[in-house]
Amino acid sequence: MNKHDDDLKKIASQLLAAMLSNPHIYSQVSDEGGYGNMEQKLVIASVEIAENFINHFAVNHRHKEIAIMSSK
Repeated sequence: MNKHDDDLKKIASQLLAAMLSNPHIYSQVSDEGGYGNMEQKLVIASVEIAENFINHFAVNHRHKEIAIMSSK
């Protein structure tokens, strides 16, 4: 597993835990016992948010590196 995948898993799992613990987002376990439509949507959302965060951070970091290198 590469660093990107590892970071993605860590961030997505933390986001998912936060969403599941928030009663405004997830008020009760579905009839499917945690494997229902709402749970699947939250898993997908947490992965998408984590991917966007990682990509945004990587782009922002590259721009800063370019600015530092060009100022030398």
